[in-house]
Amino acid sequence: MSDSETLLHAAEVLGSGWDLPLPQGASRRSRKVDDVKATLFADGGSRGNPGPAAYGAVLYDEDGVVIHEASAYLGTSTNNVAEWSGLIAGLEAALERGIDEIEVRLDSELVVRQLSGAYRVKQAHLQPLHAKAKSLLRRFAQAHVAHVRRAENKDADALVNQTLDAHADDRRQTGA
Repeated sequence: MSDSETLLHAAEVLGSGWDLPLPQGASRRSRKVDDVKATLFADGGSRGNPGPAAYGAVLYDEDGVVIHEASAYLGTSTNNVAEWSGLIAGLEAALERGIDEIEVRLDSELVVRQLSGAYRVKQAHLQPLHAKAKSLLRRFAQAHVAHVRRAENKDADALVNQTLDAHADDRRQTGA
């Protein structure tokens, strides 16, 4: 079976709620949602700054049930790029699922303050990510972004670390 036939077969088995193919190093679990309100927890991290980086995003419905999880390995990048990438991935997933009211929870106080306008985004490479996130947030009927402690963001943080660990294991096995 060719790669495209395998992906087509996987799409048929999994159903139309899945977006295929995934980028290398990414994972995604999802289900459709009828509710229009959700809470997004997003995180990013790097081991070294810059260093191997990944993001994680978890979207919950009003009852606290996970309706979407996403994570991806970003290669060598900074912690800030990973944080912004997790936020953007989570916002895009919420919009794809018809969410129109979103509560965003981030453990990056810097990103929260940059989104609110309290801090400027000084680094040129982060400005497009900031602009993208702001643009996505404007597409919701209501959006609220708040800082939470890392312990409250444990599911998104776990996705980041699982992704980084998996990539580190792959590199050890291939001798890279």
